Parts: sequence; C-alpha cells; structure tokens
Amino acid sequence: MIKLNSRSKKLNVVVLSLGSNIGNRQENLRKAIIGLNSAGLEILKISSIYETEPVGFKDQDNFYNIILTTEYSKEPYKLLSEIHKIETELGRVREFKNSPRTIDIDIVTFNDQKIDNESLIIPHKEYMNRKFVLIPLAEIEPDFMFRDNRTVRETLDECKDNTLVKKLFRLDDEI
Repeated sequence: MIKLNSRSKKLNVVVLSLGSNIGNRQENLRKAIIGLNSAGLEILKISSIYETEPVGFKDQDNFYNIILTTEYSKEPYKLLSEIHKIETELGRVREFKNSPRTIDIDIVTFNDQKIDNESLIIPHKEYMNRKFVLIPLAEIEPDFMFRDNRTVRETLDECKDNTLVKKLFRLDDEI
C-alpha cells in the first residue's frame, strides 16, 4: 500500500499524467503508481480516475486517466528513464503516435523547468489542450500555477478540448 505524503523538503515537484486503454485499465494505473513510488517518487496526491475519449487516433477504446502530484529528488532525464522502464514492464508497445497502450506516463511539469529537445519536452507541449490533464489536476490542485502564471482553473477555462472526460471513482483507496 502506498501512503500519500505531505510536502517535504525535496526539490522537485512533478505533475504526472497516466493513462491506460488496454487490458485492466484500473490495474494498469495501480501498478504504474506502485512502480513510480518504487522508483523514488513520493506521491502527494492522486486524482480520481476519469474515463476519456482517445485523442488523435480515434479507433480505440476509451482511456482511464489520472493525475499525480509527486516529489522527486533526481533530475528529469532520470525520471524519464524510470518512466520508460515502468511502461515497458507493464507491456507498453509504441506502435504509432496515439496508439492504444497498456500505460502511458507523461511528465506534465517538473518544477518550473523548461526543457525542449528530441528526448524530452517539459512542460508537456499539449497540457493546455487536454481536459484529461486539466480536469483531474484541477480536482487535486485547483490553484496549481503553470510557468505562464496561469492557474489550472484559468487554463481549463480557456481549453478548447471537447472530448469526453467523465469522473469515475478514486483509485488511491485501493492502492
């Protein structure tokens, strides 16, 4: 069982987006959270699970999505490496962009860092256009402030995404 932690003195506050639409979606999310915790992330908050329509490639099942706020003591590239390891362990296969997947873990923000290269983009380049990121983040951190000095609520108000985002239930009670 993972104990949710209150903010400590670690350096890096990280927001992660997790999604799954192959197999047991709820179990895939649970296993990914356990893997992230084992990789050194301290889980602060976990949103409810939201069922969401796929973006891009539409001919696939709906996703279960959650947002985590975490703390992490290492640098972003180490986190990316840990994320890829967890995704591989959970059967993620990268067939094509926006393809179905057992698990997808995206770094939405990493403190207020900005990184833009071939291997890593922080903040995530599409966060402001994805209700499946903004709605769960607003649930657990309504006053969260992005690098552009807008809160998650302000960003959500301006979001043009019209895909289904349906709140289902909380996962953290079952981890």
